[in-house]
Amino acid sequence: MNSSLNARLRVLHIHSSADVGGTELRAFQVAGRLKSKFDIAVLFHSRPGAMLDYYRQEGIPFWNVRFPWFWPALRHIHQFRPDLVHIFGPEVNVLWRPLLRFLGHRRLVGHTAGLSNFGEKPTWLRISLDRLTYKLLTVYVANSSRVAEQLVSYGFDKDKLRVVRNGIVIPETLPASGAHQPPVVISVGNLRPVKGHRFLLDALRLLSERGIAFEARIIGEGPGRADLESLAQRYGIADRVRFLGAVENSAISAALHEGDVFALMSLSEGIPGAAMEAMAAGLPVVATQVGGMEELVTDGVDGYLVPLRDTAAAAGRLAALLQQPSLRETMGRAAYAKVTKSFNLDNTVREYEKLYSTTSLLAST
Repeated sequence: MNSSLNARLRVLHIHSSADVGGTELRAFQVAGRLKSKFDIAVLFHSRPGAMLDYYRQEGIPFWNVRFPWFWPALRHIHQFRPDLVHIFGPEVNVLWRPLLRFLGHRRLVGHTAGLSNFGEKPTWLRISLDRLTYKLLTVYVANSSRVAEQLVSYGFDKDKLRVVRNGIVIPETLPASGAHQPPVVISVGNLRPVKGHRFLLDALRLLSERGIAFEARIIGEGPGRADLESLAQRYGIADRVRFLGAVENSAISAALHEGDVFALMSLSEGIPGAAMEAMAAGLPVVATQVGGMEELVTDGVDGYLVPLRDTAAAAGRLAALLQQPSLRETMGRAAYAKVTKSFNLDNTVREYEKLYSTTSLLAST
């Protein structure tokens, strides 16, 4: 550890993905704010991805080593000599917790944004490997109270857990937005099974069968795109559903302002950044009641929560919002107020400043 009391702490982030995703974007935003107080560097233990350009443009040093190779990564870590290491992603957590402790690093922060990519219940192997190595951490961060509660239910020590909610940059005022004709349903997320797009398409099919006017725009890219496009064709809604592919992060806000309702049918979540961004744009949210969604969306106030995989319930809530502009406006204003108060990036950055400073001053164990 730095011996001088005035020395800036060196903090290393280790990520399991360099693709653009919610966890990766939130960590990037936090790193950009923290670099004024800490020396931040990033190791992407993964294949190359678009996040590398984000860090390059921000001027944050990074290295990219393909998982599971780790010898080049060890060289970079040795040269950087971090005071604290923050590890994001289950694969790299399991690998790097014991390896870093073996190499003498004692100040380790783990991070989880959800326990499963297949539903609310994680696999036995995932929990077993996590539980086997989490005690090597100084602190284990969960991005929602619900995820922390799940960890405790699986035998994790609550005293080692900390909840640090994600935050986003909030516009100073709620942008003016008129209703669109037909009203537009927006969904943002990587096209992977965990994001539940096939359940969203099924809900949209039900809306179409009821004769409810809408257009849907799905933002995101991933291995499931071809199957989802085929499903939209089979449901007879391909002319009403547009797959927009990947959109630059800077352009997502503008895309959200062209929508009227935000939908997210995920099988598992912490607190999703895409839903927060939508609420900051004044959109009511219809989402599955998973993970930390209850902390973000108050059912019936700033959006609706529906049971996992319940496409009929999702269709019913979407129909109510699509057919009632005044309800959309009321809930949209409440959504903006919620994220402004509770999910501001400034709050998240302050929490990490405090966490890193406190964690780095803890005695080695």
